[in-house]
Amino acid sequence: MDQCHLVSEDICGYAWGKADERIQVPIKNIKERRTDYGAINYVTDRLIVKPYLSGNSQNTIQFIKAIKAIHPNQKIMVIWDGAAYHNSDDFRKYLHQVNGDKSEQEWPIYCIKLAPYAPEQNPIEAVWL
Repeated sequence: MDQCHLVSEDICGYAWGKADERIQVPIKNIKERRTDYGAINYVTDRLIVKPYLSGNSQNTIQFIKAIKAIHPNQKIMVIWDGAAYHNSDDFRKYLHQVNGDKSEQEWPIYCIKLAPYAPEQNPIEAVWL
């Protein structure tokens, strides 16, 4: 699972110019952006993507709830990077609410952090590219 932050005009990534010169394309409104949360189901290879206004604790919780709604009776293992909102107080409270006092093997939602600065470990990064 990860997030991709799309800024205005990001989808227009091609330009003609001299090979030895960097071409910069101005963005009209840098506040125009959207954050897509995405996850890959390793069992079915299904891609789940949902747009949000930003990457934060509340939207992270909402995305996990959306995954849980798609797979209501299955355990969810989330493998992701170390974004601050993946380990926020709000998110930890949510996990405690969902997992309760169950043993680790019984948790409905289990989270694993990837190594820092290692996007190559996260398959969703290939989708963002």
